Formats: sequence, structure tokens, C-alpha cells
Amino acid sequence: MDVKVKVHDDGSFDILAGDMKLLDCYPGIDGRPLRPVQVGVTRGKDYCEAVYTLDSRELGRSGDPRQVVVRIADRSDEAGGSGIAIATELRGFTAAPHSFYPFFQARAESLPSVYRQGFGIGAATGLIAASQLAQQPLGKAESYGLAVLGGGGQYLSCWADKQDTYIHRYDIQTLGGEEGGIVISAGFRMERTAAGGAAVCLPPIQLSGFTDLEQALSAAASSIGAAMEARTHRAPAYHWCSWYYWYHRFSHQLLREYLPAFSKLQPAVPLQSIQIDAGYFPSAGDWLESNELWPEGLGPAFADIADSGYTPGIWIAPFMVGSRSSLYRDHPEWVLHDLSGHPVIEWRCYNEPKAWGYADDEYYVLDTSHPEAMNYIRGVFRTFRSQGAQLFKTDFMLWGIQDSTKVSRHTPGLTSVQYFRQLLEAIREEIGEESYWIGCIAPFMPFIGYADAMRIGDDIGAEWNDRQFGPENMIRQISGCSYMNGLFWQNDPDAVLLRDFHIHMSGAELESLALLQAVSGGTIYTSDPLHELPPERIDLFRMIVPGERVVRARQPLLHEGRKELVLTHVWPEEGRALLLFFNPTSEPLTEQYDLEQLTGVKAWHVKLWKTKWDRDVRVEQLIVKLPPHGSRLYLATLSNTTVDDNSNLWAW
Repeated sequence: MDVKVKVHDDGSFDILAGDMKLLDCYPGIDGRPLRPVQVGVTRGKDYCEAVYTLDSRELGRSGDPRQVVVRIADRSDEAGGSGIAIATELRGFTAAPHSFYPFFQARAESLPSVYRQGFGIGAATGLIAASQLAQQPLGKAESYGLAVLGGGGQYLSCWADKQDTYIHRYDIQTLGGEEGGIVISAGFRMERTAAGGAAVCLPPIQLSGFTDLEQALSAAASSIGAAMEARTHRAPAYHWCSWYYWYHRFSHQLLREYLPAFSKLQPAVPLQSIQIDAGYFPSAGDWLESNELWPEGLGPAFADIADSGYTPGIWIAPFMVGSRSSLYRDHPEWVLHDLSGHPVIEWRCYNEPKAWGYADDEYYVLDTSHPEAMNYIRGVFRTFRSQGAQLFKTDFMLWGIQDSTKVSRHTPGLTSVQYFRQLLEAIREEIGEESYWIGCIAPFMPFIGYADAMRIGDDIGAEWNDRQFGPENMIRQISGCSYMNGLFWQNDPDAVLLRDFHIHMSGAELESLALLQAVSGGTIYTSDPLHELPPERIDLFRMIVPGERVVRARQPLLHEGRKELVLTHVWPEEGRALLLFFNPTSEPLTEQYDLEQLTGVKAWHVKLWKTKWDRDVRVEQLIVKLPPHGSRLYLATLSNTTVDDNSNLWAW
């Protein structure tokens, strides 16, 4: 799909992408349109440049004239589509604005839908119809890092490659009133960082046209991942985590019971790592002190894990500081403060239940701009690594994204993203390139380049209809974030639940969730006591062991916004395919599917997982009956040879 731009003499411009139009695009600053005293427009063969000169008194500043330069250039992508790049430069600013928008509240016409990306874990991600925007809070949808506009075979993918300095955001909002309409803004949160009059160049916003939604998402993710040096070289993780069964009450004694029991399972369960989650410390922040559950400390526990043939792993929340911690008592100056001089409080635990049973009344944020605080947290990771840990799960990382205009840091002058990535860089230096790093409760885009895996959904619990811990969010995020798997990192949907005790879900529901998590192609782990599970549940966990490389599922019906999820993997060179149909609703669904639409190949020999193979039937259509909370996994081949589908999901 062609993307064109028309720049007017007043500095406004129109973006034309197929039938879609973004009209009256104009730069904005701090939530309002730019108000220049002079505009100059220069047109070249493949570009157009507008220079907006501002009245220096407008924001109460004096000195050299302040100018905004917007340069729009033609660009093409590897997929053969056309596009443009919008580059912006700020000149003469003694301090950057809080927010700047290369285009602000552009009028959108013929916009059927928007694919929005949430800021981080659990945030709303996925396709939303333009007609549904009015039902959103404030009639507004936000998208971070990238957005895809359009529908019906016309998609405009919008993104900035570099996400290492500013928070990049798209706002899509209904206007209301008699005329109604939708306006779109694209901008950067700059947080009034110092400029000193030097020119500040914002990352160019790329806009490219596509005829397929998945292609539009993958192109943006591929470009961002390459620019941010995403870590995509590791084999998919397959491990055991202590959290989702014992939670904060796991102990060294239990570990010593579990390790030999896991090792005795036959056939062997090829776990890579055993990860100790939260609950080992006396108070958040005192990571190197152990509590009564780990009386010998974590070093001997890591040694026990390694002696059993597994890689030791550890959970830590590097920004989290409990109010009753030794860390806060001895170094109150190490936590982040607000503009009034009070500690920034992220959690208040004044009533029961206290978080994880700890005595802390409040939880603060470590100020990593303080050199001593940074040295402390470096030392924590260095110590864990020296004790043998090589899998690290860092949690509550969103606490590190604090708007620099709203907090008082020990060393000011940078954006929240810059401070955040300074800590990420320090952690990676301390744990080494060889360690496997999982981000959790984290902002997505600023983490690219450091994490090997990323939790994409909220915690899952023991009941489907639990509003806080049910799987609804995880299911939505598996679909919404599938495009980034293998391009930013390995997606971590959350733990696979296998147990047939202490659970409110049926075996069929647990199997459906396990298949969805596995077919999505990211990390796989459980917290259930494997040695206490019935054989068929352990067989399921063996069957979903990931392959040697990350595989990204396709969602060929993603653009339709259907009730059910359809995930596919097609290996045409091997003549085989996997097709998963998943029903997240509480009502049965029966649908008919065209196999060529799902796979690109007209007809297949198809069998339902765990049923007898009929080698003589080759079909072009599938009628699939899905029970509530149920799934159907189909194996397809182009030949009529019998295959074994029970040993491994990826190796049949």
C-alpha cells in the first residue's frame, strides 16, 4: 500500500495511506499545537522540510530563537511497500519540553481500526475498532512504541526505531460533539531534560503501508529489534519456578525434597533451570540477607540446584525497597523522593493482608541515579552471579519509569528511560552475557536489548473466573503480543498449571491453556510439584518442551477480531503444520475454516491431536467445535504418512 505526504505552505501536512487520511498534521508541544511566528517550507526531490520559528517569550525563555525542524522523507521497506520517515530537530531550547509531537491531533478519515501496544505487562494490547473508541476511558486509546492503523487490507504501520531515550506514544481519541471524528497524535515524552541550546534530534517516526496486519506488526518489530540490538539468540527457556504453588513460603527444606524427586522422574523431564522466587529475604531491598526459610543463605541453595544438574535461578525486584528494610534504615537517601522531599511510595500496606506476609508498611523506589545506591544493587547481582545463579527474573521493573519532572533524583538531568536503561546496562554487566534474564512487570520498549524473555501477561492463578488472577489477561496478551516473540525476546505468557489438586480449573481447561502457551512459541515453565502430578499431566509437560529456537505463531485471522484465537505454524519445506483453535469464552463455538486462508496451502491431511490418523483423507475445510474454555490442536501434513504426536509438540 502506497503512503504519500502533502506538505502545505503553512507547515501543516497530510498523510495519505490508501483510503486512510491523516489530515492537518501539525507539530505540538506540551499538549497543544505549536504556535510559530514564522514557518518556512523547503521541498526537494524525495523530501520536504518545514522550519517553525517560535517566539522565545512563549515559554518564558529568552536567548537565541527557538526552532522546530520537521523533515519528511520518502522511504521504502524490504517488503516492497512505500513509506515516509518524519524526523524532528529542536534548536535553541535551553531545556526540552515535557512532551513533543511531530504531529498533534491530526484528523483521521476512513480509519476502521487501530492496533495498539500497551506500555508493558498486562496493559491493553490488540485490535480495537474505531467505533469502540468512544467506549474507552476519556474516549481515548494509547499505544506505546508502535501502532498500526487501518483494516480491510490497508494498514499503516507507525513506529520509531530507537526507544532508548524517550517514551514514544500514540494517542487516538474521539472528539465527541455533533461533528465527532477521531484525532491522532504521535510524540515523545522528553521530561524537560536539559538541552543547553544544543540541537536535539528525535528518533524518526517511520510510517509504512502494508496489505496484511501481521506483516505490518512484524515489520515494525523487526526494525525496532534490530535498532535496539534485541537478544534473540538464546534457546527457549524450559524451567521450574517456585512462585505459583508455594508463593513466598518456598524454603530450602522443600527445595531439598523437590530436587531428588524431580531427578527421579522417568522419562526425565528436561528442565534447564530451577528458579527461587520471592520470599527468601527479610525485607524487600535486603536481598543478600536470608530469612528463616533459607537459614544457610542462598549460596548453598544454588549449590544444591547445580549439583542436581540444573542451572540456579533467582527472583529479585531491584527497584523495590521496604520501609522496614535495613537498606532504608541505614540509607534513606538512596530512595527516590518526590518534589516535596518525601519518599516516592509505590505500595501502601496499612491493612491486612500485608504484601507476601512481610511487615513493611510502605514500599519505596531505589534511586539508581545515586552512585552508592547503584553500586549497592550492582553488588547484589554480582554476588548472586558469583554464587552460581545464571537465570535472573527481575520484577516490578515498571517502578523504575518515573517521570523526571515529578521526582527529585540525586543526579538529575536524564529522562526516566535513560535512568532505567542505565540500571539495565549495570545488571547485564554484572550477570554476564551467558546469564538468562527474564523481565517482569516491566515496560516493554525500554527493555529491548537486555532481556532474553519478557512476561507479557498478569499473574495466573487457580480459578478461571478470578477477576485478578484468572487467565483472561494472559490469553489476550498471548494474542496481542505474539508479533514480538523472537523479534524483541522470548515471550513469557506465565506459568503452566498442571496439578489436579488445589485448583479450581478442570483438566480440559488446564490442557487448553497449556497448549495455548506452548503453541504461542515462547518460554515454558511450571511451579507445580512435578513428582506429585498424575502421569498424564507430566506427559503433557514433556510434550510441550520448546524446540531449539524460538518460533513465532501466526494469527491469520487476527485482523478479524474474532472471539476465538487461531494460532498456526507452517513448515512448507517439511510439508507439515500445526493449527490451534482456542475458545476463551464461556459459550461453545462452532466455526468453519478455509485451510488455504490459514496456511497458504489449499489441502492437507489433518488429524486432531491424540486421535487416530486417517491417512486417506485430505481436506480443504475444517469444521471445528470448541467447548467453553476449550481448544482443538490439529496436526497437518502434505503426505499421508502416519506421525507420532505424543512425544513432542515440535518434533513429530
